[in-house]
Amino acid sequence: MSETCATGRRRSPLLGACLLYLLLPNVLFLCGWVETWLAVPLGVLLAAGCWALWRRSTFVPRAPMDGARKVSLALCLLLGAAVVYLMGLNGDFPQPRDFIVRNGIYGALVNEAWPLHSADGGYFVYYHAFWLPPAALVDWLRGLVPAWLALAAWTYLGVALCILCLFRRCGRRTLSLLAVMMGLACAQEVLGRADVFATVLPIQGFVDAYNALIPQPVLYTCLWHQLAATYNHAVAVMLFLCMVHGRLLGGSKLLPVAALVVVCSPLGALALLVCLAFILLPQVWRGELLRAQLREPLFYAVLPLLALLGLYFSSGAGSAVGAGWMSPLYGGNACGFAVAYLSGTLFMGGALCVFGWRYRRTVAFRGAACLLLLLPLLWMGVDTNELLYKGTLVPFFVMSVLLHGAWPHAGRGKRAVVALLFAACAFIPFLDIQHRIREFGTSPQQHELNIQDEWHGHLNHPGHVWYSRFWGPQAPPLFRK
Repeated sequence: MSETCATGRRRSPLLGACLLYLLLPNVLFLCGWVETWLAVPLGVLLAAGCWALWRRSTFVPRAPMDGARKVSLALCLLLGAAVVYLMGLNGDFPQPRDFIVRNGIYGALVNEAWPLHSADGGYFVYYHAFWLPPAALVDWLRGLVPAWLALAAWTYLGVALCILCLFRRCGRRTLSLLAVMMGLACAQEVLGRADVFATVLPIQGFVDAYNALIPQPVLYTCLWHQLAATYNHAVAVMLFLCMVHGRLLGGSKLLPVAALVVVCSPLGALALLVCLAFILLPQVWRGELLRAQLREPLFYAVLPLLALLGLYFSSGAGSAVGAGWMSPLYGGNACGFAVAYLSGTLFMGGALCVFGWRYRRTVAFRGAACLLLLLPLLWMGVDTNELLYKGTLVPFFVMSVLLHGAWPHAGRGKRAVVALLFAACAFIPFLDIQHRIREFGTSPQQHELNIQDEWHGHLNHPGHVWYSRFWGPQAPPLFRK
């Protein structure tokens, strides 16, 4: 039940559950990786800060749920369960190739002592905190809970909290919003799969010309692919965005709660920071931002947390950081990168304007536009731009919300244009889901084909090309050896 305050406003159990979901990976990371004398008091401070933030956040009571809203919410939660099931965590559906690493990391966290070390003494450095709660549960209940079930339950809990936050604001329209989020992708990807259409349409010449002009396009990764392939980063970022959209967070609470996302997705948090800059800029101009933050107890706890995370993530072997045209994909070819960049931003910027022009003066629209323009210009990664991959979750979320909000106000002609563009955007997610359904199977033989188990539940594979990306030479200061 909601706790009623003297003013008649109530504290939201949903906000408390969301804060706890974001808090737990941080606390477990501190306990498993940071020196005990520092981890314990900092973990207590973080928990106390979240508690104080929840106690100070009250809301006007909402109307009781009627039967239609309950059915709608149940359908939304079932859709969320279907999304998690389609990820293939138990092997019924095929897993993306990246699961070679993700399964290895999760298996190591379940079966080995924290912090993780390689066979030659390397120190594990990765944004792995999302796996810590289910890994700890499996370890504590050794033999009672299958590892995949604990991970699926933890993932679904995050997705369900996202849905509840959205439902708080959108009500029965939440189901259509979720459908938009899962279907909205970059229409440019259709050109990358134009060979499918070339079998029935006379466009092979166009396909060849496009591939010759842009052999390495700048691609923005949609919500569906981020959830399905990199859920360990996407769920936490999505939850924060849903809390903001659901009006559970605002004002001085945004920055300290966003800091709780960093442990699961440092690159996703950078994208969040750009959007938060647009939201908080008026407070900066009025000189109110610092004073507002100083009134939030959680702010004092996340400052040392962010310092520790900076030490940790910077202690790895590292990935390349530089201008987009200096990446391995373009090899310093600035002209080739410029063509690819303009092509990618044209598709995404055009879609943003078509879907959200009604909201062009809002901070959400401006933040999304800024991210679409800036993210490809900076390269962070080894053989892919991880900043672009992870960061585009934020503008895709914003575009989905803007499209969903603008649709009821659009005329018949505008709706036809939006529907056609959305159909082009949804083609790639549809193909991926179709492929997963086609490879569905519950037999051990099919599980063996679907599960990416090349690393057999551990990380010590020095002969693999990806091996060196997860190890630093030694533990940074203040971290357990």
